[in-house]
Amino acid sequence: MKTAVVYTSKIGNTAKVAKRISKAIDADLFKLGQDDFDTNAYDRFILGSGVYAGKISKAMSRFIESNDLKNVSLFITCAYNDDKGAKQLEKIAQRYDIADAIFFNKCDYKTDGEDTKLSQYIKTL
Repeated sequence: MKTAVVYTSKIGNTAKVAKRISKAIDADLFKLGQDDFDTNAYDRFILGSGVYAGKISKAMSRFIESNDLKNVSLFITCAYNDDKGAKQLEKIAQRYDIADAIFFNKCDYKTDGEDTKLSQYIKTL
């Protein structure tokens, strides 16, 4: 299965997570607005975006809405690590009909190790 990790990142947090994921699972990495690629060449998509006023980036929103993506996983980076983060994620995932979704805040990906939230997520991929 050929996988693309596609992300947007304003301040670099989402980029850090996307790079770690793509390296760990040997997937191709693309930054929206910077890298061109053919979505038809991929069987699976791992999408990443920061959260801005409770929404993913406009570029990621347009990407999802303008492509018929199959086998999608979504991760978001946000400031919350509690119910607020979970509620943002739930709202975003429902809007785009994405069942496999997770959120990370800085403490979830700042450290390496087998027990981090990011490491556990990578194992599921």
